Amino acid sequence: MGSSHSKSKGFEALTTVEEPATVSTVKKSRPRRDHPLEWEVLYLRRCLLFFVPVELVNLIIEHAQYWPRSFLFLEHKPDFTLSVRRDSANNNPHRIYVLCRVVDLEGRDRMRQEFGEKLLGKSKKKWNGLKFSRKEEVSNLAAEKEESKVIRKVKKVVFKIWSHDQGPGVEPNEPHLTGYEASFTWFEAAILRPGEEQRGRRLWDLDYPVLADVVDPLTLPPREAGGWKIWHLQSNVRASTDEALHEIVWTDRDDESQPANSKETGRGAGTGFVRSIDPSRDEIAVVARTRFPGWVNYVRRVEIEMFYTIS
Repeated sequence: MGSSHSKSKGFEALTTVEEPATVSTVKKSRPRRDHPLEWEVLYLRRCLLFFVPVELVNLIIEHAQYWPRSFLFLEHKPDFTLSVRRDSANNNPHRIYVLCRVVDLEGRDRMRQEFGEKLLGKSKKKWNGLKFSRKEEVSNLAAEKEESKVIRKVKKVVFKIWSHDQGPGVEPNEPHLTGYEASFTWFEAAILRPGEEQRGRRLWDLDYPVLADVVDPLTLPPREAGGWKIWHLQSNVRASTDEALHEIVWTDRDDESQPANSKETGRGAGTGFVRSIDPSRDEIAVVARTRFPGWVNYVRRVEIEMFYTIS
């Protein structure tokens, strides 16, 4: 687990835009080649099974972190802004900024086809400099049969957020508060296990539960409500117009003895988040939050990168 925080050149927040920016892009990136595709992992497993027991195969792949990944980002130009409006319930607005499945099924099938064209269907084939005999080949039929048997388990989720708040001017009687303490623009990470009534609905039509009273976002514990499981993800630097990049890494081996949230980094511990994900059904969301008049959450870009095992 880890976190990093860097600053880039900021700008003065002159206006408040109440609705999302009209120019935005949503892109699903093809996997980087420093991470394997699902079928490359399965192919490697089959090859290793000719030489070592299955227990060692799992340990080898685990130690090497030879995991498939899925990746999605959303970027607004200019920044998306979230502020308290007259119709914001209890001065407590929110916006589901991005929502995605753990496994991109369309992308997975496309990559599988490309993988099959390269590695399957020939009597002999070189792969990464290795030549496999007929006995060690993987047929298209075997791959198709294996598809229904695979088990996916999320190992690590990496969030990256480029954002800042409205800058100085809010609550001038509290100059002693610095850094992330009592910052009322923040982000939540949520797991949604959608029911039939929620499938296909637009993001802004989904019912997302917010707490009626937030004293300090850093004190928010994980909670469940309305089919959502919610964790505090990251707070913005308090009263700063400098855009900051925050990287939050949560794994399935989180340490439950550590503090729930950190005033030094502004991030949540994410205890239990990764272990709670069911890749076959769940969707992952990053939700922008703001509390009280005068606070504005400026969000330029959010990335979600998920690594998972396949066996």
